Amino acid sequence: MEQEQEQEQEQEQEQEQEQEQEQEQEQEQEQEQEQEQEQEQEQEQEQEQEQEQEQEQEQEQEQEQEQEQEQEQEQEQEQEQEQEQEQEQEQEQEQEQEQEQEQEQEQEQEQEQEQEQEQEQEQEQEQEQEQEQEQEQEQEQEQEQEQEQEQEQEQEQEQEQEQEQEQEQEQEQEQEQEQEQEQEQEQEQEQEQEQEQEQEQEQEQEQEQEQEQEQEQEQEQEQEQEQEQEQEQEQEQEQEQEQEQEQEQEQEQEQEQEQEQEQEQEQEQEQEQEQEQEQEQEQEQEQEQEQEQ
Repeated sequence: MEQEQEQEQEQEQEQEQEQEQEQEQEQEQEQEQEQEQEQEQEQEQEQEQEQEQEQEQEQEQEQEQEQEQEQEQEQEQEQEQEQEQEQEQEQEQEQEQEQEQEQEQEQEQEQEQEQEQEQEQEQEQEQEQEQEQEQEQEQEQEQEQEQEQEQEQEQEQEQEQEQEQEQEQEQEQEQEQEQEQEQEQEQEQEQEQEQEQEQEQEQEQEQEQEQEQEQEQEQEQEQEQEQEQEQEQEQEQEQEQEQEQEQEQEQEQEQEQEQEQEQEQEQEQEQEQEQEQEQEQEQEQEQEQEQEQ
């Protein structure tokens, strides 16, 4: 009997041990399930973080597109400004051409005056030799006027460059010297006429004609002064154009500085985003360490 009891006790103990083992297995299974749930939660958190990063990248792309659109608008504005400046330059060229036409009209008036002088010379029968000399002088003046017309055409071609304008001015100065020499020659001719005159009445008529010629020369000198004033105005216009170009360069430099500041701000934002991502990674690592513990 005692043996049976012992066997029963042993069987009971074995059953208890089996129950304990089953309980331990159940506990292990529960722990495994809990670990699986934790892993699933971690995976969900990682997916959420990835989605947030994707949203941040999309926002950055939208910002870049907006910046590109702003740059395109700025380029369009610059093109409009350039077109306006070209129109202003065309208007200035038209004004210069009108001034040149006025000079041509003045020269035509001078030619009409010369024709009147020729008619007066035809009426003067007493001084045929003197009239011939005066006609030669008038022909020389006509040639000078033709040269002046040719110079005006050259000025139209030479308006594009400032250095060529300076050369034209030098040529005009040389022409003034030639006119002075011609005036000296006219004075010498007057002296010869005074010696050739035989009668006092003829001398008086010649003196009157010489006075008229001097008045015409004074008018020519006044016209030359007007041309010099026009040249000074052209130089002032060129200086104004240079000032406008300097202002445009200053504006371009300001735009470049603004673009550099925008780039620096973008870099700072990127650095802040990187720091946030690093903080998120550190938090993930701390969570993993806590779970391991």
